[in-house]
Amino acid sequence: NCYKQGWHAKKDFKTAVLWYEKAAAQGNAAAQRSLGYCYEFGQGVKKDMKKAAVLYEQGANGGDPDAQRNIATCYKRGEGVPVDLKKALSWYIKAAKQNHPLAQSMLGDFYSKGLGVPQDLKKAFYWYKKAANLNDGNAQNSLGGCYYNGNGVEKDYAKAVFWYQKAAEQGESSAFYNLGICYEYGNGAEKDTKKAADYYAEAAERGSIGGQYAIGNCYFYGIGVDEDEEKAALYLKPSAESGHMDAQYLLGRCYESSEDLEQAVYWYTKAAKQGQDEAQYDLAC
Repeated sequence: NCYKQGWHAKKDFKTAVLWYEKAAAQGNAAAQRSLGYCYEFGQGVKKDMKKAAVLYEQGANGGDPDAQRNIATCYKRGEGVPVDLKKALSWYIKAAKQNHPLAQSMLGDFYSKGLGVPQDLKKAFYWYKKAANLNDGNAQNSLGGCYYNGNGVEKDYAKAVFWYQKAAEQGESSAFYNLGICYEYGNGAEKDTKKAADYYAEAAERGSIGGQYAIGNCYFYGIGVDEDEEKAALYLKPSAESGHMDAQYLLGRCYESSEDLEQAVYWYTKAAKQGQDEAQYDLAC
């Protein structure tokens, strides 16, 4: 790690690889995992995902929780190995039992979505909570969602807001969007459309597709901000281009208002093909 990180020595990936190889050959699980990382990202060696996966699995078998999480992700995504959700689940469980927060959060996703295992919202809640308490931002946002929707736990808007705020403090873009919803509708927080718009704008700036749509919607209808269709269109376009059907419809409305009917029809058609009923109606008219 000294050569890889440049600690008390000049950063030198090739020399780092040399020492990782020596330690890995002796069965050092952390070295196997670190060498796998070098092969995954092409640091000091030619990028080779198959070699990375082999090394991650060696480290995982040696009990290294980061290696267990990494090989689980390889099996989930089919990187260096064939997709195998059951193997991914098995390795995530091993890492999660060693209190690896990213693995615990991913386990929550597996149980929430029924990936490689029957859907179990209570188990999803359990693992999200474990990871959230270890300060994993994604898990905190997902735990907020459990409380907001009553998934695996009794619905509790106040607790949802608490966990969304925790996640937002760590920069989770979706958490800002979710806080915006809570403030817009007064769920778990006093209704405040200006605050809602601020949260939506922050989510949008951080790349949230939902946030881009929501702040665009605010500017289109004047929710918490002054009506401004130009600003609305500015926010709606990236969301629409990402496939958000409601953003596509509202962007069509913006173009129709500015008398650009060709673009209006283009975006109405995009939304209509995804089943957006208002777009379908407007096209028919």
